[in-house]
Amino acid sequence: MATFYHRLISAKDDLARAVMLVHPRANAPTALTVDASDSAVGVVLEQCFNGQWRPLAFFSRQLNPVECRYSAFDLLVEAGLKFHLDQFTTITHLLNQLQASHQEIHLIMALKSRLLIHQTEEAAVFDLNFAIDEIEHCNDKGQWNRMGIMFQNLLQNHNAHSEHHRIATCIAVALIKNTDNGSATPFCEFAKAVSNMNGMTKKWLGRIGTSVLVAYYKSEQWRKGRKVLDLLQEIQVNFTILKGLVSEWTASRCQIINIAGEIYLKTGYMNRALWLLRESNWVTSSAAWPSDNLDVLNRHNFLFSLADETLKNNMYSETLEVLQNLPGLQKINGTFDVTPYAGIFNNLLDQCIQTNCLGVSSDTVEFMRSMNIPVNLLPVRNLITALGRSNLWLKARNQYKKALSNGCYPPIEENLYRKLLPIPCFLSEVEMMLATEMFLVTNASNIQSPSVSKQSLQIVLRRYEDESLFPNGYDAAVDRLLAAVRISEPKLQIKHTTVNIANEEIFSLEHSSALRWLEQNMKWAGKVWLFGY
Repeated sequence: MATFYHRLISAKDDLARAVMLVHPRANAPTALTVDASDSAVGVVLEQCFNGQWRPLAFFSRQLNPVECRYSAFDLLVEAGLKFHLDQFTTITHLLNQLQASHQEIHLIMALKSRLLIHQTEEAAVFDLNFAIDEIEHCNDKGQWNRMGIMFQNLLQNHNAHSEHHRIATCIAVALIKNTDNGSATPFCEFAKAVSNMNGMTKKWLGRIGTSVLVAYYKSEQWRKGRKVLDLLQEIQVNFTILKGLVSEWTASRCQIINIAGEIYLKTGYMNRALWLLRESNWVTSSAAWPSDNLDVLNRHNFLFSLADETLKNNMYSETLEVLQNLPGLQKINGTFDVTPYAGIFNNLLDQCIQTNCLGVSSDTVEFMRSMNIPVNLLPVRNLITALGRSNLWLKARNQYKKALSNGCYPPIEENLYRKLLPIPCFLSEVEMMLATEMFLVTNASNIQSPSVSKQSLQIVLRRYEDESLFPNGYDAAVDRLLAAVRISEPKLQIKHTTVNIANEEIFSLEHSSALRWLEQNMKWAGKVWLFGY
């Protein structure tokens, strides 16, 4: 019992004599005291209270075998001893006075270089960490212009790409957090505060802006997204070739263009959306900028939406341009199903013809044929009629020949050389005139030969079962036929001869008028109707 009592008293005395740690005080002088032995180093953090240095914390560790071979000076530095440049100058001056060896002086100078590099790295890390904390603070307080000024200063004072990337990523994350910040657009206020717009600054602003743009798109904040786009254009940043910084908000180039274009479209800037697509050459994928199937599908849907809007605004040429660049039509192959595209192309064709926009109409038909997209028969016939009525006869004849070969009209080849021309009653006067021209050219040798008896050339106006589908019925078709022969130059002469068993009107074409027409027109008509037909 006595032994236990004596041990308790001894422990109590030891505790009383032990050094007591004190709590730190904000304004008290602070020092880091270091010491080293052959096997360990120790550090004590102290503050001066009432003229006495009191410990705040202790630290120590054992040295590894390599460190055990360090000099005492090296061990002190390893423990945490710090020097300023003027202190190193004093040390080397004293060593020279003491006539120390070159080896000892060289050791101090090498230590100086190592210590200063270490201190510089620590200062740089401290500066970056401080800057990142300050960025968060600015973002929380809504001080985005101050954030922009800080960003510019950091770019100027830190040259490493990794540091730039870390700073820019931190800013992008902070700005994305504020995408729901009322009517404000934090990125715009941030970017406007950056005054030194060199190439490097623009690149990082573009990457930050792209990340924020994708965030606005995903939250359907179209107007804020457009403000970001307007600012990027104002500072002349080609954001479509810059990748975002935050993994969750990154996208392929195809998708970035889709996003920017849709934002323009949602905010009523169709022309900007078109400009963006043209500037990017309508690209969807490349070796440097690969895209996946979802990106291509999104481009397809975006272009359909854009085509609908341009069509509503009577922008027919632009609509055709958009449709021609649909992803599926750029890389068409024999197995590709083009049927889904027929509706919007034929709708464009109808509206172009109704508004007499014949150039785009012709281009639309030609493109549809080149891609094997089904063309509705009625718009093609309306196009041919409109071209003829506008005195664009060369184009009208070209379209008629192609329509005939594509089955838009009943086949007439078997009757061309039999001096009998069957004309369907539903044709317009232009179509009837073109059919008559072909009939005359194919029978030219008989008409122009003096040795051949002057047999009459006949025109039969064919009836069809459901004549209610045609305007004013069969009687109006007779009027259109009479108008058709008057269109020709020189005019043709026909006269009614009889009615056949099907109650169809039969007309004879006067030989002399046919001969005059061939004499004046055979040179060009032969090339049009005989060659390539």
